[in-house]
Amino acid sequence: MIRRPPRSPLSSSSAASDVYKRQVWGSLGEQEVFECKEAFNLTLPTMKEACDVLTAKLGLAPCEGTQRVAEGASTHNLLLSGVAIEESPVLVRAMMKVNGGVVNVKAIVRSTNEELCAGVAALAKLS
Repeated sequence: MIRRPPRSPLSSSSAASDVYKRQVWGSLGEQEVFECKEAFNLTLPTMKEACDVLTAKLGLAPCEGTQRVAEGASTHNLLLSGVAIEESPVLVRAMMKVNGGVVNVKAIVRSTNEELCAGVAALAKLS
């Protein structure tokens, strides 16, 4: 089970939290980390719907305001984070592109737990 980090209101403290999450992505590479990559398509008409589906399906919290998609955007990066019950962090970077009613997704999942990493990547692909 993955628990979401607590949501914070938009404030200077949430900006500090976003910087922390960005640093966690980089610092995970400095320790024993597992990384899984998946490419898949979502049959959805908009980038916003794709972000909503991935966020809900994975049960992770959006980072750095990446759940907000610019009107008419054809590309977008969604960053998600969470912590599993055994305290393993899990981070997801989903790079998306709309292509004629289909959203092409390339997802990278990082975690210090290999099974968690593979499981989240497989779940993302099932979206």
